[in-house]
Amino acid sequence: MASILVIDDDEQIRYLFKRKLEQAGYKIFVEDDGDPGLKSFIKNKPDLILLDIIMPGKEGIEVIREMVAMDKDVKIIAISAGGRGSASDYLEYAKRFGAKKVLEKPVDLNVLLKTVKEVLG
Repeated sequence: MASILVIDDDEQIRYLFKRKLEQAGYKIFVEDDGDPGLKSFIKNKPDLILLDIIMPGKEGIEVIREMVAMDKDVKIIAISAGGRGSASDYLEYAKRFGAKKVLEKPVDLNVLLKTVKEVLG
């Protein structure tokens, strides 16, 4: 069973993603910000990370850079609704720094599952 770490500051999104992915047979870890997300990444060694880009503490781009520095083969799907700029701008940066795929919020849960399966291979 593959494990997935969901890092998002939105409690509702964490709940929805966790529920849908557990129903699909994945083991899920959840964190609400970048720093606890990095600690969970180190401790749990998940197969995939679903990562929000805009968070109040450590933002997703910084988390991607640190994860890639620790494991160049890390599988990250970056997710964003945007912030001061457009979501596509943030997601383009996420790809440049190492995200395998990107999704714009709101995320269709069926698209999420399809993208997770694609990235995990």
